[in-house]
Amino acid sequence: MIEFPRGTHVLFVCNAGINRSPMACAVFKAKMSAFKFDCKVEYAALYSAFAGVTPADMWRGVPVARDYNLREYRSRFIGQDGVYNERTLFFGMDEHVVDGIRGYPRIDEVRVRLFNPPNGVFDPQSAQTGEAFAACFTQIHTGVDKLIASLDMQ
Repeated sequence: MIEFPRGTHVLFVCNAGINRSPMACAVFKAKMSAFKFDCKVEYAALYSAFAGVTPADMWRGVPVARDYNLREYRSRFIGQDGVYNERTLFFGMDEHVVDGIRGYPRIDEVRVRLFNPPNGVFDPQSAQTGEAFAACFTQIHTGVDKLIASLDMQ
């Protein structure tokens, strides 16, 4: 179980912050809201070049993903001031991202986890097809359910 007191800051992280982490953020935020559990849920990118970029338009082509409005979302670079603090829980979308998160200062390795273990979440960017984004959404939805089941909500 992951200790998860009210007000916990959760940060989902992927490479660019335009595919996996914004959708994971949106799904997790919606489910925690349904539980009426107060926590801060955000997302960030490992790569600074994508800061300020909106999530991929391909999400609009995935029928089940349309329930999540990503239009207000903008990627932030994990290295920016104020993106995380010493109590943030980090969820990397794959092992490469997890390793990248651990390379930042002031991050306790215990607070960094792979999202949707044991394999993480497939990055649909290279395929750029509706099917790839649908598969990614399924993995994200499953990962959020696993994550919530592992939380010791206090």
